[in-house]
Amino acid sequence: MGVVEAFAGLGYLLQKVFLLIAEGDESVCGRRWRISGWIAYLIGLPMWMVIFFIESDLILIFVEGGGAPSMVLGLIIALRGSGKEPEWLNTFAIVMTFVGIGVSLYVFGGLVTLTQALELGVAIGFLVGTYLLARKNPTGWPWYLLMNGSAGTLMWMQEYPLLALQQAFSFIIVIAAYGKSLKAN
Repeated sequence: MGVVEAFAGLGYLLQKVFLLIAEGDESVCGRRWRISGWIAYLIGLPMWMVIFFIESDLILIFVEGGGAPSMVLGLIIALRGSGKEPEWLNTFAIVMTFVGIGVSLYVFGGLVTLTQALELGVAIGFLVGTYLLARKNPTGWPWYLLMNGSAGTLMWMQEYPLLALQQAFSFIIVIAAYGKSLKAN
């Protein structure tokens, strides 16, 4: 499990680091960092799916899969530039964001355990944050704080200390990225 855990954590952590570096930088170098960030995110995704499957975090499996279109959208925008992405992909990413949140709420049938509340926090933060950041909207960063805080707590409770630590580092990086985005705008 150590390799899966390492790839999951590293992929998602590098995405945040690379997007932090690229935040506000519209140069070729900034574009390369954004491309690297979205690729790292897509590399980490399957490993998170494995962990969520092992832990029977079925809602998060669906949510992470639903967030994949936003990751692809972010990569396409980084490659082509904003406004040059296929409109159907933008629409699909929005629909999948709402479907992911809706399914999470439906499956929970209300919040009866802490792990359910944490999964919902991860789901909403991930889907909304990823979509907004894919569109280069800096308000995605605070949504990532919800996601990282919820995911870190959940991973700690499920005895994945490496992933809990990765989420803590991600939390710090997200705060820095959000601060940088506020200064750039």
